[in-house]
Amino acid sequence: ATKCRMAEYQAAILLMQMQTVEEQVSRRSENAAYLTSKLREIPGIVPRADYPEVTHTAFYYYGFRYKKEKFGGLSRDRLLAALDAEGIPASKGLGVIESRPMNKEGLLQDAFASKAYQKIYSREKLANYPAENECPESDQLCEETVGFHQRVLLGTKQDMDDICNAVLKIYENHPRLLEPLK
Repeated sequence: ATKCRMAEYQAAILLMQMQTVEEQVSRRSENAAYLTSKLREIPGIVPRADYPEVTHTAFYYYGFRYKKEKFGGLSRDRLLAALDAEGIPASKGLGVIESRPMNKEGLLQDAFASKAYQKIYSREKLANYPAENECPESDQLCEETVGFHQRVLLGTKQDMDDICNAVLKIYENHPRLLEPLK
């Protein structure tokens, strides 16, 4: 068994953070709802789906889908560069979503190459896994995800408006962004 006890100084830091966690969760939740309502109005932006049964979400990451077709084919990388130029810190996704879906990660191939898997599954089964487990919706999500780290949601309503205004500005000016860089 491991000893996963926290040191006293870690506990002291955590206790201080506990005083603000409820307020921060509420602020992120409110700002995310506001951001979702505003982003929904911009063509080509598909905000996250919120369900009425969920009353609070912690929001480590706020993501939305970017439909580049509505932006004249503007690449996601170019959108991110334009957001950065507007002072909006956005990214392609969180962790694995940035590059490949989990079913295409090297971790699975490493597992399949292990002695344990090779004892349990036939060579044919292991060889056919990728073809049998295609996830086109997951692939598309990985290609379309854009989002923000949770700290962005700790801002003000004006900050949320700034994000929406930047995305709208990019949408309205996407033909210019499609021109080759000089």
